[in-house]
Amino acid sequence: MREGYYHYLSPESALRHFRSCDKVKEVLSGELDGFILHIKDNYFPQYWLYIAVPSSLTLEDLDKFLRDIWVECCGHLSEFEIGGESVSPDGEADEITDNSFGDDEGVITAKDKLSDILHKGLEFGYTYDFGISTELTLRVVDGAK
Repeated sequence: MREGYYHYLSPESALRHFRSCDKVKEVLSGELDGFILHIKDNYFPQYWLYIAVPSSLTLEDLDKFLRDIWVECCGHLSEFEIGGESVSPDGEADEITDNSFGDDEGVITAKDKLSDILHKGLEFGYTYDFGISTELTLRVVDGAK
């Protein structure tokens, strides 16, 4: 590689490569119950990643994962926005009611399994720190349901 040369791998190219990984193939084939998520920064779209997560994880688990690999600096609050409503893994407002999940009394908490919340094509938000926020968009690319 030439000095100073920057190679940009597009999200589409990365997804093709990601789908060739053994664990991801297990998710895609249904052998492993999980989801493939595309995560990107809302203001700096050149920052993104794909992850495969078991459907048995919760929003609390997903929050911890995002903190560990991307956003954590000082123990700030965070929240997910799903269907226009907020779910806080920090316990501040840890449940919402939302009619877009199939019933009139659908209550989502940060302790619910991803299998009860996510479905292919769902796009939802994540905010870390409510001062100088990191705002991410997560999209379910493939997997369970």
